[in-house]
Parts: sequence; C-alpha cells; structure tokens
Amino acid sequence: MAFHYHVYGLNLESELELPELVPARDQAVDFSISLGAVPKMLPDSRGYGAWAEYVDTRCLFRIKNVGRFLIEEGRSITVEPCGPTETSHGAAVAMPDVRLYLLGSALAALLHQRGLLPLHVSAVLADGGVWAFTGPSGAGKSTVAGWLSQSEGLPLVSDDVSVVSVRDGSIRLFPGPRKLKLWDDAIEFLNLEKCRLIQDLRNTPKFQLYLTDNLPERQFGLAGLIMLERAEPGERAALIPVTGIDRFGCCCKAVYRHYMAPWFRSRAGYVQDVFQLAESIQVFRLRRPWSLEQMSQEVNPLKELLLLNKEKVASR
Repeated sequence: MAFHYHVYGLNLESELELPELVPARDQAVDFSISLGAVPKMLPDSRGYGAWAEYVDTRCLFRIKNVGRFLIEEGRSITVEPCGPTETSHGAAVAMPDVRLYLLGSALAALLHQRGLLPLHVSAVLADGGVWAFTGPSGAGKSTVAGWLSQSEGLPLVSDDVSVVSVRDGSIRLFPGPRKLKLWDDAIEFLNLEKCRLIQDLRNTPKFQLYLTDNLPERQFGLAGLIMLERAEPGERAALIPVTGIDRFGCCCKAVYRHYMAPWFRSRAGYVQDVFQLAESIQVFRLRRPWSLEQMSQEVNPLKELLLLNKEKVASR
C-alpha cells in the first residue's frame, strides 16, 4: 500500500505511513520513500564522520540502533531499519525512531540534492507574511512559536524545518511536517499535557504534538527571520534589527544541515541563494532571558512587531 503526502512543496509517495505529514489528494510524485536493502557503504565516496558518506548525487547514513538510509538524486529515500541482531538492546527498532531520522537528516539531504534551501525554524503567520524563529538547539524556537499561537492566535505554519524558494524573484516558504516538538517543561507551560503526544526519541524528555489542523495554503511569503539569543543576567528583552553582512550570517546559521549543501551543489549557487534570502527579508535578533515563567514579558517586543501591524494596516 502506498501513502501519498505533501511536504515542503513536494508530493511524496511512501511505503511507510507518516502521521507527521499532511495527506495529499493528488497522486503526483516528486520523490518516494521505500523499505529495502541498503548497502553498508558507497564505493569511491567521501565520509562525514563515521555515520555518513556521499558521492555525486547519492549519500548514505548509518544510524546506530536505528538503520541505514540511502538518498539518491533528490528523488528517492530507501530505508533499511535495524533488525533485532543489530540493536544493542536485542529488539526491533521502534518505527518512531526511524521516522525521526527519516524526516530529519535523510529528508534534509534530499532537499539539498534538489538544490532547495531548508531552514531550521519555527514559523507563525502574522500580518504581512510569515515570521520564522531560529537559533541554536534549546533556544526556544518551538516554545516561542507555540506560545504566540496559543496566546495571540497567530497560526502556526511550521515547526523545526521549512523550505524557502529564492528562485522566482520572491521569497516563498513551504511548510514542513504538521507537528510541534517540545520539551516536557514547555508542554506543561503551554497546557498541552492532555494532548496526544509522541516521544521524539526514546529515553529523551522531548515530545511531538501532531497538529490536526490543515493550513489551506501550501506556500507563504516570508516576511522576516528572528534569531533567538540568550540575554545576560539582568538584561531586558530586546528586539534588535540586523543590518549589513550580519544579515547574511544569520541566514547562513538558519540553514538546516548546512554542511550537506556542498555535497551536492556548487558553493557559488548556495551562497547566492542565502545572499538573496538575506537581502529580501527583515532580520532581527531577539535577546531574552530563557525563562518560561517570564515568557509573556520576554516576547513583548515580538508582539509589537507582529501584532501592531494590524493597526497600521487598518489605518491605511
């Protein structure tokens, strides 16, 4: 049985059921996911650590206790999960763990193979377009987006990863899986304990909340990027415009699995795409204390930026 989904502006045909993705009505196929035998290595390839290797338009990932993933030509991903004899605990690998790496690094490689630009962001829809939040792991991207959605009614467009297109003269954002990834303390803070939560990876206190609402649009205009940073003790939250070459640097840091881009495309093409992105959107830094208890005060500068536009639009 084949399952059909739509993600990142692409149509997917999959042998695996992927509850994180939005089902597609049409049967068109841009890429496929299948179960099958995957080689343990690629001839004449270059290695990236002990877990990845790549050559031409192919790459192979070996994830301990999970399985092997073969990504080819931006068109297909073949998955071979570990069997009981290959896992340290002597049991079959849990499929949620397989899907985590499949929809993470494996799909990121496929996007880079296609010359697309995946961003590690959580995004909400406000007046004037989508605003995306980025930052290092633990910076609160999902928590800030979830809070704005819960308390201010801003629709959650995407969490964790989105794709942007910079080739048609405008910047368009294509949402990723319809889920929200949160640590257990953020789940309690947002009062989501009664929702159906799926553990993100075994033995970690991080969970996925699958969103049941389907956005009517499949692409959005990207208005701005906000880099989340930790403020010094005693420093008040502040929203700081980013200018000059720093805009390019912030956009570079937002690219998901950026080290994969040179595996499959020219450095000049990649830099040009990131530069055009930086030149086409607004970029800010939000410096704030990382405290759930102070969230409403910490995001006040954001509310002024994202919500005050309603008054400006109404007065025109």
